[in-house]
Amino acid sequence: MVGVFVVDDTAWFRRAAGAVIEATDGFEVAGCAESAAEGERILADPEICPDLVLMDVDLGDGSGIDLTATLTQLRPELRILLVSTIDRADLPARAETCGAIDFLPKIEFTQAMLRRHTGVA
Repeated sequence: MVGVFVVDDTAWFRRAAGAVIEATDGFEVAGCAESAAEGERILADPEICPDLVLMDVDLGDGSGIDLTATLTQLRPELRILLVSTIDRADLPARAETCGAIDFLPKIEFTQAMLRRHTGVA
């Protein structure tokens, strides 16, 4: 199973992402965090090894971009995909250098996208 961890401060997206993940053959939700602090606490633990992390750009208590930079320094094996309701053109420049594998508007989160970003056909 491909485990996907979701870090997002909005319950509706955690539920929607979870539904897409669970409906995709071979995928499962590996965990969720509702804030930057919770995401950092959980994902800093080397025992937690998701195949993909969906990271909201704007978390209520911090920046998903900053958290991505912190986590990829601490755990370079993590594959983090930034997600947001904003367009790519409106992302801060730091989003390009924070260590994320890519950016995806939340509206484009689908089973096909999930497979593409994890290399599962």
